[in-house]
Amino acid sequence: MAVTQVVAVTNTSPLIALAAVGEVPLFDELFDTLVVPLPVWAELSAQPGAPSIHAVLALTRARFQPPVSAPPPEAASLHEGERAAITTALALPGSWVLLDEKGGRAVTASLGLSVRGTLGILVEAKRRGLVGSLAPLLDLLRAGGFWLGDNLVKEALRQVGE
Repeated sequence: MAVTQVVAVTNTSPLIALAAVGEVPLFDELFDTLVVPLPVWAELSAQPGAPSIHAVLALTRARFQPPVSAPPPEAASLHEGERAAITTALALPGSWVLLDEKGGRAVTASLGLSVRGTLGILVEAKRRGLVGSLAPLLDLLRAGGFWLGDNLVKEALRQVGE
């Protein structure tokens, strides 16, 4: 069951990461609406290892949105998908931004937006009983080249009692 009125605007990396561990459906479970900005969709279409178009289209809570305004100056140095996610979230008060990159997270926070990364999504899914164990998912992510520091992994596992 989705959290009441949680709108999440995603960048490319959480979609790719959750596809890598077979957990794309978590987006439907955790969010009332998942907004995929069209520049993010374009990045996904060109990205090796990205979830299949069908997996994302199968998400019943996903909607695809063109850019709504120009990105804020703070986002100028970010990749196009990050800029699009941040800009879209600014137009949707109360929404979360889903992204993993350190620079993008810093800009998002500086603009007063809520941000959550792939690890945060998986921790929340574990807390809600939507995934059995977090450790194997983190191992799969790391094996696939997704960077997660040892201390970050230990803290995430501690938070969910693993």
